[in-house]
Amino acid sequence: MKTIPTLLLAASLLPAPAAAQAAPPEPQFAEGPVLPEVVTAVELSNRDVNRISCPGRLKDVTTSEEKGVQVKIVGGDAFVKFLVRKTGEEKTYAATPTEFFAVCDDSVYQLIGFPKDIPSRTVRLGAGMKDAVKANLERFQSMAVEEKASRLVREAYRGDFPESYTVRRTEIPVGGYRDLRITLREVVDVEGEGLRLKKYELEGAAPGLELTEKQFAGPAFGENIIFIALEDLRLAAAGDRTNLYVVETRQERP
Repeated sequence: MKTIPTLLLAASLLPAPAAAQAAPPEPQFAEGPVLPEVVTAVELSNRDVNRISCPGRLKDVTTSEEKGVQVKIVGGDAFVKFLVRKTGEEKTYAATPTEFFAVCDDSVYQLIGFPKDIPSRTVRLGAGMKDAVKANLERFQSMAVEEKASRLVREAYRGDFPESYTVRRTEIPVGGYRDLRITLREVVDVEGEGLRLKKYELEGAAPGLELTEKQFAGPAFGENIIFIALEDLRLAAAGDRTNLYVVETRQERP
């Protein structure tokens, strides 16, 4: 059963389960276009050639020469390859995070590339912060806060975000629930609107679990929660999964 998103007018005052505490932060990897002047973690292939794409003129991409990385700029793209070290017949692939500074038009992007055994990745450099803020303000113009939150949840449910949002993929567990395994999967910031969406995956560890939005209204899931939605209100069997969407207000970047 798909539920209708429920607005919690005073959610920040509702207590969370006593033992629920978030695990220490892990890298949050960007999903969509990255913004300038923000340190952004991205996953890169340590075997194949990766691409950094600038929508305008890509002037430079700088990284440490000691890290064993090759960078070649062609037009608006930079092609990034982690070098493979060979010792006899043995090959060693890069595993150490590497910092990149990309200059796209007049904006500087700071990327932390995490080399992994994955296929080639493309990192898209998004519009500047001012452009993102303008686009978001126009997108939510004349909407009440509950309408904004509901729209954001619908976009998350479809997995369809505009380029003006900052989307990061995570794998952060939330402990303290005996019959539920909870993992923070996605964090989405809407610059200019002061909104943040968090998408959690819930997996039942026991059969016949009944769920309500109010179970997840405490500080383990957000500081200033205004909106919570569940895709399903019941997990019939152990191993069944559903998604939880939490929208909170946050302080804008200076």
